[in-house]
Amino acid sequence: MLDKMNKLKLLARIKELYETEGTNIIEYLKSVDSLKQNTIEDIMISYDFQAGSYTNQIFSDYEIRTKKKDQVEKIAAIIDALPCGHQSIFEAGVGEATTFGLLLGQLKKEFVFAGGADISWSRIKYAYKFVEKVSPVPLSGHNLVVGDIFSLPLQDNSVNVLYTCHSLEPNGGHENALLQECYRVVHDYVVLIEPAYEFANEKQRARMKKHGYVTHLYQSAKDLGYEVVSYELLGASTNDENPTGCMIIRKSNIEGDGLAMPFGDPITHSPLEHIRNCYYSDGAQLLYPVVDGIPCLISHQAIVATKFMD
Repeated sequence: MLDKMNKLKLLARIKELYETEGTNIIEYLKSVDSLKQNTIEDIMISYDFQAGSYTNQIFSDYEIRTKKKDQVEKIAAIIDALPCGHQSIFEAGVGEATTFGLLLGQLKKEFVFAGGADISWSRIKYAYKFVEKVSPVPLSGHNLVVGDIFSLPLQDNSVNVLYTCHSLEPNGGHENALLQECYRVVHDYVVLIEPAYEFANEKQRARMKKHGYVTHLYQSAKDLGYEVVSYELLGASTNDENPTGCMIIRKSNIEGDGLAMPFGDPITHSPLEHIRNCYYSDGAQLLYPVVDGIPCLISHQAIVATKFMD
């Protein structure tokens, strides 16, 4: 099995296959490892090569754009109806911000901080461009960052609402770990807009399994003892072969409120502070780089800097 560094040696070959033959990158990388499940490295590499394709589709395809707007309107209505604080909202797996950017203009609630993270640096680059074009609400700083959905760069109990939109999707077999991380960082509600395996027909279920999608988020949430307020079809999907569900999980009995500055070290979860073009955690003695204006808050990019504040 190839480790992450060896897979990075394949990038030139992957670029050639993707650009000349339209090769499915995740399927190619799985074949190299003879794996059935998608790995986080496979997902990162695949999405980074695809960066820009999702926003281009929104701008160029009227049908997709219409479906996406309908989907976002429903998500906004769900979030607006939640009885929660207004300090922060965060999208885990924000991608190119095709949901986040449109959602900012649809929400009636005014959150002090709205942000998101994605495993791909290039997708975050396109996300900022998309938000600038479509959102009436300008971003005030480093709202969108590079981050791993399995170790989010957020403090415990820090965001009032954490939501996803088909970002847990390719991580089949890791439902428990994904749910535990989402639950860790949220103060009030987790809203999961993800493939609805339980409501899918046999053909749709077979497709989900073939692509390594999550298939038992609902049962995993119940097994973990989480309070599932509701689970149903969203009623809007950008792909008819992939029905979209909405599961709402409530987290109760947490003192205080969410944070307007929720970023935290992805390893220790201690607060991160933006200092001199990097993010530093005094509690962890670690710093993270900001590359071309994009914070890279991912554990393997941490730099030990015990004398940074000297």
